[in-house]
Amino acid sequence: SQASSPQVWLQNYAVTVLVVGTCKAGIQFTTIGAAVAAAPNTGATIDVCPGTYPEQVTITKNLTIKGISSGNSSAAIITSPNGGLVQNATALGGFPVEAQILVQGATVTISDLTTDASNNNLDSQGCNGDPVGIYYQNSAGTITHNSVLNDILSPSLTGCQGGLGIFAENSTYGDILTITYNNVENYQKNGITVNGPGTGSGVTGATATISYNTVIGQGPWTGAGQNSIQVAYGATGTVAYNNVGADVWAPDVFGDTLDAAAGILVYASQYVAIKNNNVSQTQYGIAIVDSSSEGPGSATITNNIVATTHFYDAIDLCGSNNTATGNQINGADESGIHLDDTPTLPR
Repeated sequence: SQASSPQVWLQNYAVTVLVVGTCKAGIQFTTIGAAVAAAPNTGATIDVCPGTYPEQVTITKNLTIKGISSGNSSAAIITSPNGGLVQNATALGGFPVEAQILVQGATVTISDLTTDASNNNLDSQGCNGDPVGIYYQNSAGTITHNSVLNDILSPSLTGCQGGLGIFAENSTYGDILTITYNNVENYQKNGITVNGPGTGSGVTGATATISYNTVIGQGPWTGAGQNSIQVAYGATGTVAYNNVGADVWAPDVFGDTLDAAAGILVYASQYVAIKNNNVSQTQYGIAIVDSSSEGPGSATITNNIVATTHFYDAIDLCGSNNTATGNQINGADESGIHLDDTPTLPR
């Protein structure tokens, strides 16, 4: 007979597929968090039925969580809980994070979900508020076919440097991340961010494949200086076949490069390959900025299309050992390709 606790029963009998909702037969749960808590530590798949789930989900075990279709519906949407988002993590830099999905110290696949951080109710936190759709901390895995929306503070706080769509951050070396086929919109600071440990050791952190994503910024606005995709502080990997843009910090003027927005930004990271991306309507299209602590960037920028950069360069190479070949540039206000040995960080 079934044990009194679903978690005990699952652990004892190694059931590996759990269901959130009632659209599918199986061991059913009303919340994603309850299914995660009950899942075996040996790995499981959680199927999430179409519906709205007002919760913050923390995952510290290896598993797969995916939205599934039922009838004509396929939207499994994680929204802000009643009362708004609360801090559930601290970033490696020490600032608080309010993540809708938090993965810590695990290998996890997340697919076919929507996160919507509307009504996050973080105004009382001021610039300490940092809504994040999906946050991987010291973790590996795959983030694919998700929509990550509305990681933004109220209009009076949009100048704060928080609000990240997908955020992966690693203090250790060797984690492998795959971030593909996601749609990220209406974020405040960055759409997709992969940061490493930033130790200055010259050893790379996590290796990320960031490909086939659509990441759209706010367009011209007066809030935070946005970047559609950022790889920084010792992370490495490949950024390929993404459609990104609409990153323009509207009050900027020529010569004021420290608060400009970028479509793709690599900062203090080495050996990042950037290829076959479509970048448009930005201030910097693709910016590679070396750091003396991490060493030469050694980035390769190939076969990208960069169109309509406002004020600044289509491709900006600040540092050494970077190469740019086979790129198509259509309409740059300043240089098509700018080479510079004095790193300046657009942000």
